[in-house]
Amino acid sequence: MRLRELLQQWEGRLNAAGVDSPRLSVQLLASHVLGKSRVDMLLDAGQEVEEAKREEIERVIARRHKGEPVAYILGEKEFYGLPFAVGPGVLVPRPETELIVDKVRELYTEDEPLVVADFGAGSGALAVTLAKVFPRALVVAVELSPDAIHYIIDNAKKNGVRERVLTVRADFCRPVLRRESFDVVVSNPPYICRPQYDELSAEVREYEPQSALTPGETGLEQFDALARQACAALKDGGRFFMEIGFDQGETALKKITAAAQWTSSGGVQDLAGLDRVVWAGK
Repeated sequence: MRLRELLQQWEGRLNAAGVDSPRLSVQLLASHVLGKSRVDMLLDAGQEVEEAKREEIERVIARRHKGEPVAYILGEKEFYGLPFAVGPGVLVPRPETELIVDKVRELYTEDEPLVVADFGAGSGALAVTLAKVFPRALVVAVELSPDAIHYIIDNAKKNGVRERVLTVRADFCRPVLRRESFDVVVSNPPYICRPQYDELSAEVREYEPQSALTPGETGLEQFDALARQACAALKDGGRFFMEIGFDQGETALKKITAAAQWTSSGGVQDLAGLDRVVWAGK
């Protein structure tokens, strides 16, 4: 059977199963197995697919049919143009988190010897990316999950920054870092409220770690402690950047400014005008 017909068939199966983005899922999985770019694969759509490759694609399509995220099946997700290994136990990096990297880059030149902490580092997307963008930076990735720490180390190696990314296994809501030692603290904490979490797609709820997505009923449960620990870790003149929910800007700012002594603070919206990041300066 030609690739074109197979792609249509697989897309139909995923569409019937109600998975997110069925066409994109099929294209990404098929191109991965065939070793072709998505463009080349579509240009070659009239060609026959050898049986061994067809069976291999069928196997990964079956995993997607059950709801497993494409990134977990591929074992990798791009973030800020860099490759990151991902899998069960870590959150799949999202594009909105890249806004934190953009804001840090606006404030500091890339040759500065920054000392950075990432609270709740997960796969290491922020920690590794900041180490890559700032080649003289030292980054401490604070993460409680031992599974996630393995991913941080692997991703630091994958992106050539292992010697400048240190891992600390700890709860970021407790004092774990030396006081007044960091120029920048970043965090993508769990912030989804319970009602919103219950409405997430099944593939997110059933596969990605709940603890990385929701801290409790309101989604705001960790903001106070996180702000206190970030403020304590920062040097005078340092900045704290935290990802938030699309509707949490005003509340999040009130929480972090009440929890610690900051000299300045503000919020950042994405191009759609949605709340994405709050920041505070010491």
